[in-house]
Amino acid sequence: GCSLFMAPSSIPDAGWGLYSGSDVQIGGLVGPDKDVVVPILDVYKTLPYRGQQRFLSWLGYIWPEEIDAFYHSTRSSFPKIPLSRYPNIEGLNSGTKLKWYFHGEAYSAFAPGIASLSNSHEELSNLAYHGGDFYASENIPTGSELFLNYGWRWHHRNDLWKTVSPAYDTLDDYNRGYDFSTLPTEKEKRAQLDTATSRRDWDVERPSVRKIYYEEEEEEEDELADEETLDHIKSLDWLEEHGVCVDQMQFSEEKDAVVAARAFHKGQIVAPAPLLALKREDLVMYDVDEEATKYSHSIDFDTIEGIEPLIGFCYGHPDSELLLLPYSPMVTWIEHSSTSPNVKIEWAEDHPNNEEFLKLHPIDVMELPGGSLRMNFVALRDIAPGEPILLDFGSAWEQASDTEDGLDKERGVPDGFFPQHWIGASTKYELAGLDEPLEPGEMRPMVWKHNGKPLMEKGAFRVGLPKGFTQSMYDYSEKLGIVEMYRNLLTKTVLESDDWFVFNTTEGEFFAQRYMNTAWDFNMHYISAWSEEARRSYLGAMGKAGFDTCLEAVGKHYGLDNLTCFHSSYMGLSNCDNSFTHTDVYATGDVGFNIFLPILTVEGSKPELDIIPDNPHVVLSVKYEHDTAIVLGDYGYHKTSPNDYDDIGKMRVVAGSYCAQITSENKGMIAHIYDGDDPAPFMGQFQEPFELHWSKDGKHSLKGLWQDDWQPMKVATE
Repeated sequence: GCSLFMAPSSIPDAGWGLYSGSDVQIGGLVGPDKDVVVPILDVYKTLPYRGQQRFLSWLGYIWPEEIDAFYHSTRSSFPKIPLSRYPNIEGLNSGTKLKWYFHGEAYSAFAPGIASLSNSHEELSNLAYHGGDFYASENIPTGSELFLNYGWRWHHRNDLWKTVSPAYDTLDDYNRGYDFSTLPTEKEKRAQLDTATSRRDWDVERPSVRKIYYEEEEEEEDELADEETLDHIKSLDWLEEHGVCVDQMQFSEEKDAVVAARAFHKGQIVAPAPLLALKREDLVMYDVDEEATKYSHSIDFDTIEGIEPLIGFCYGHPDSELLLLPYSPMVTWIEHSSTSPNVKIEWAEDHPNNEEFLKLHPIDVMELPGGSLRMNFVALRDIAPGEPILLDFGSAWEQASDTEDGLDKERGVPDGFFPQHWIGASTKYELAGLDEPLEPGEMRPMVWKHNGKPLMEKGAFRVGLPKGFTQSMYDYSEKLGIVEMYRNLLTKTVLESDDWFVFNTTEGEFFAQRYMNTAWDFNMHYISAWSEEARRSYLGAMGKAGFDTCLEAVGKHYGLDNLTCFHSSYMGLSNCDNSFTHTDVYATGDVGFNIFLPILTVEGSKPELDIIPDNPHVVLSVKYEHDTAIVLGDYGYHKTSPNDYDDIGKMRVVAGSYCAQITSENKGMIAHIYDGDDPAPFMGQFQEPFELHWSKDGKHSLKGLWQDDWQPMKVATE
């Protein structure tokens, strides 16, 4: 009978698991011995160093030499996004209990078989690893799921999200669990700012954002209950119906090869092989300067140091960027023969969703959880026990194996094995372009080029603005001296990091702030209205330029009654190596928006705005376009893209505006969002009746701010 089954794990959403097909006494060997372990040599595979991804799906199956070896989550450029919004699947990258050593030094490794297929459980762990083999750490009954213990850090890796802001999921959560009465009134806020010892040393303490603890305790109790009732011991009938046998090959020391553990008839499955998907570029190793002070200077992409040894165990087509890596026991030991192969590879017809997933674009395949696709090694003829298992890797592999670069070639797949749409397809994440410029008021979702799907469920849009909008806002900014102020701020050290000051213009007082340049390694300054006259002037200039067109498009698309732009500012930048992934608008009840409006761009620049789509591991860089707004909805995570204009004496200036339908239900939440962008002097705008800048009945617009009978917002005194 079969001693080792691969079947759906008893842990919810854990994918495949391994089960014992027989009783194993404590100390007994579990599964085949001496499986391959492949070192992973390069850790610079993801952002902020290279590529477009914060983490690669297949890296979740690599045991790291140290925590976060491949997922640079501890770096300020990529903080942990709250897991309640974006589940963060980093796999073994935070595992600590299994280490691989070579000559006494730990190294990161791909270890197929038990090390990749066994899930982790703190209480039910029943496996121990020693000397290249796995043993029972306790008596294992027939049908038991086999568990490792990845370590405390792995099991508690998600606890950190509770300390990340925003910590709540929805507007209801905030209204229930957050005391908005602690927010300052406008009078209190301005008093805090005016009485600070120095505006350059200014700091205002904000109420902390905390999780709803009573709900957390209930969730923990539910988790414990789930563990106690985990159905982790299955019957052999269940395993034979829902699983596949994975112990039918073993390594022969005598023949130095993997051999059949029993007899097979022609057409029988010798070994099932769940697959990981990766791209060729993932395995290229470039020259790295580990002493570089900037991420953008860390890798020399003109100098290739080599290819990861892992490529020799992957399967691919010479004209496809997609590679497939099997990770079931012993399959990596299978050797090549063009003259007398006894197995072939076929797609597993009985594997759930195989047919559906094969229709996907290679990018979507690479994003699938490990094991979503499966192939089988199938007997070409009858195979006797003890006979070496041989597969034809193809002529390209055979020719490469005769050269010094023989290990730098993947194993070939048969003609027709890869779907035609995988051949020649790009694995670069790209935004679908526009066939023609947007008409004023035309609102289109940002969609992926490779599959046409939206980047974000909550919404990421481009909206056409009236022709000349960008020039009109530039002219206004130049007239007020804002453009000249930026030339001084960005070329001289006028302010240290996080310092700010108030300055006069012909249209009232504005403030300038140098924002987080030390922590995030970029030279960005904010400029925003300080006085009521300046606030009215800035909003009025936006209205005169035609911003009402954008507000109407957003309001109609989301079925809103009205919109108020409660925070508007300039963002000027001369260089950025590393910035911060964040969301400015969140938990508004899907009625709040962050709108980006380019004022001054640099011709020939790389993309300027990094957007985090619904897949939080991907970063898509987007270019600003004149007379086009970018609109992000609730939880629109983004960051400033790396760019350096200093060497060419240029700068970029963008206007940003937070707009929302403010109601009695969400006014505290909107005020909390605004208060987070300190200095935030206009706290009075969240008092009823609210100032409206667009309404569907046509009675309110930003153009109205230029009318003589417009009344300034009243300052709250309480």
